[in-house]
Amino acid sequence: LSYDLRFAVQDLQPGDRVACNVFFVWEILRPLLRGATVIAVPDDASYDPAALVDLLAAKRVTETLMTPTLLATILSRYPHITARLPDLRALWLNGEVVSTDLARRAIKALPNTRLLNCYSTCETHEIACGDIRDMIDIESIYCPVGPYL
Repeated sequence: LSYDLRFAVQDLQPGDRVACNVFFVWEILRPLLRGATVIAVPDDASYDPAALVDLLAAKRVTETLMTPTLLATILSRYPHITARLPDLRALWLNGEVVSTDLARRAIKALPNTRLLNCYSTCETHEIACGDIRDMIDIESIYCPVGPYL
């Protein structure tokens, strides 16, 4: 059920290339159900933002999931990341609160990428999710998670 709810937010298809590292065991099944390719991110790349960006670029990844802290670290090093990741169509953010400042920087750095804020728990999986561009309130400190799924 949780996968179906996420497919309604951002579906996958054959030809998509999904990099999985955070929550690997849970994330690996979703792309496979739609015939997409799974790129397993090795631990050394998960802990090295430069190596992670190199891998995402080399494998022409179209979708991945990361924490907001990791995204902030990547944007600090690569403010024009879209040049390195032109194939990235969707970036799921999970595991932490997304600040409005980070959202603004990500929107600027990744103008062609959907930025999806997702809240989940291991007991129930995804609970709420939404596209940050559709929900951002520049007066707020934090971005909303999105509607219940």
